[in-house]
Amino acid sequence: MSHSIGQFFYLVNDDCERVNVTRPAFIIGANEGAAMNITYALAIYTSFQKKLEGKLEFPADVSAWDASNDLTTAKLIGCFSEWAVLTEFWPELTAWNSIEYEIPEADESKYMAITMPRTRPPRGFGLPGKVYLTWSFGEWATRQEVKAAWQKLQEEEGLRKELDPWRSWDKLV
Repeated sequence: MSHSIGQFFYLVNDDCERVNVTRPAFIIGANEGAAMNITYALAIYTSFQKKLEGKLEFPADVSAWDASNDLTTAKLIGCFSEWAVLTEFWPELTAWNSIEYEIPEADESKYMAITMPRTRPPRGFGLPGKVYLTWSFGEWATRQEVKAAWQKLQEEEGLRKELDPWRSWDKLV
């Protein structure tokens, strides 16, 4: 039985234990919607956890850990792809910040299921999506120790006071 190059490439990748998919949402500033990407949130969360001397907990389940996200320029993707193939992201992120980390929780009973608020998903058919979390960033952001860590980070890093997300504390979440 013969295979085309495309079939061979697919089969080889399909059999790999780990396949990396890189997308622009994880390259800060690489795409128009960069300000809304999770990389900024992860950077803030990591900075806070370091300031709080806490661990970098992963709030979702294994499917979120393995989820693929969006591509940008070929050059940026090429550089990022090389880095991604050679690097375990979560341990690397915590190593940069000298904090410990946790992987997704194995005990399914510790997860809360959050059903997305659309009765008709954006694709136009099927059931609403579900996200499984052990905790939420919304709840985390309301903790007083997080607000205090933000104030310390603002002062230490010379961050602009008018960009303080807690200036309207009651409207944060």
